[in-house]
Amino acid sequence: MTATQYFQKAKEDGYSWADKAIEYRKIAISGREDSDQSNISNLSQAIIGGFNWSKTKEGHDYWEEIYNQVETKRLDSIFE
Repeated sequence: MTATQYFQKAKEDGYSWADKAIEYRKIAISGREDSDQSNISNLSQAIIGGFNWSKTKEGHDYWEEIYNQVETKRLDSIFE
């Protein structure tokens, strides 16, 4: 899946930040087609690599918190 696809799935799953992530991803790919990146295999990785956190209105700390929440949830589901 592409980063955009992960963000669209996050939106469908009710994550309130997903619309922002989709918009920032559009900016990051600058009108090019989003491609499947082999290093993106889950939502956490899409958040890390989808766009430059420091160049967003919310800033690095906001996205780091989002990443930590998503990664914690992902790891919890693995070890249940």
